[in-house]
Amino acid sequence: MAQQLQDQVERIAAKCGVLLEKYTLLRDSKAAVERELAEALEQVARLRVEVEQLQRENRMLRLASAIAPDSESATEARRLLSKMVRDIDKCIAQLNS
Repeated sequence: MAQQLQDQVERIAAKCGVLLEKYTLLRDSKAAVERELAEALEQVARLRVEVEQLQRENRMLRLASAIAPDSESATEARRLLSKMVRDIDKCIAQLNS
């Protein structure tokens, strides 16, 4: 009887050890997935900002090409608008800091 009880305790202890190992692996895996998710969300935010900047630049360039009657004027207008966009982006970055 005592031997059977000892055997059961040992089996339960072994199963607890296995469960603890699996729990540790799952916890570590969860932490890694959470880190990857945070990195992906940061990348999405960066890409969203980049898309917005490119859309603004695209609108400005379209406006510049519509306004400018010749290629030389269009080039100058694009340069001026690009500089304005960069200055605005710098101002926004300073405001966000």
